[in-house]
Amino acid sequence: MSWRARLRRSRWVYAAYLAWYGAPYRLAYLWRVVGNRGPLATVLFYPEVPQPQMLIWKACMLAGFRVTGDPRARFDHAVYWHDVLVRAPDAEVERLAAAGTVWNAGVRDISKRVVDRAVATAFGFPTLVDPTTYSGPCVEKSDDNAKRDGRIVTCPIPPAQVRPDKVYQVYNGTVPCVFLKKRPAADRFGKIIVTAAMSPAADGLSPDELRGILAVCRALGVDYAEVDTVRDNASGRLYVLDVNPTPLGPTSHMPRRLARAAVAHQARALAAALPSYRSDAAERRAG
Repeated sequence: MSWRARLRRSRWVYAAYLAWYGAPYRLAYLWRVVGNRGPLATVLFYPEVPQPQMLIWKACMLAGFRVTGDPRARFDHAVYWHDVLVRAPDAEVERLAAAGTVWNAGVRDISKRVVDRAVATAFGFPTLVDPTTYSGPCVEKSDDNAKRDGRIVTCPIPPAQVRPDKVYQVYNGTVPCVFLKKRPAADRFGKIIVTAAMSPAADGLSPDELRGILAVCRALGVDYAEVDTVRDNASGRLYVLDVNPTPLGPTSHMPRRLARAAVAHQARALAAALPSYRSDAAERRAG
């Protein structure tokens, strides 16, 4: 059992850990609030509130945005925040979305099979393959997200060996930035990251790839998410693997100075892109 897992088993110890972890960002938030004589805005997250490990929580703190989980309180922006693979209909979210703009209100299913259908439409080719007919190496991994259970298998494989809870992927509005990660070949599906860096989206993705990624997000009802991609060195083709609307971040193994700069960049992008809950809804009705 990892030390993080042991921490989570003790509610009070884990709460203290989260308070310690988020302290620098809470101090930055207080600095912004004092300078502005109040929060710049209030963001509602429902039905869950992101924890300090989440990139959007850190970005809110640096932007001077107050975070609330109370849908009856006054708020300026709203985000449907639910860390599950398939989201069941939620009456409160539907009520909120009917009255204003709620980011990610249209997200229903982010399983790899559903994501792959959106990818095939947007890019013209799928990421998943039929392991009984495909020839060559592919990745077998859970249809669920964040399992880190991928393994390379050589196809084709007999139908009896195909696991129904797994998928088989080919191996080989705005996008504010990209995080470039390098992992060791022996642990390419684990948590070990050798190096990590941030760069402008245009430096890592072509205009067609950016349009394709945004089309995938629109098809999934996503307004805010982390999109995991890999690029085949031989063909140069980009493959979209996962879409995660509740991401952690910034990516681990970034130097602290660069990680703070990455969060500051996200805070500026969030402040510029996050729609006003009431005024955007009024504009939609007027249009």
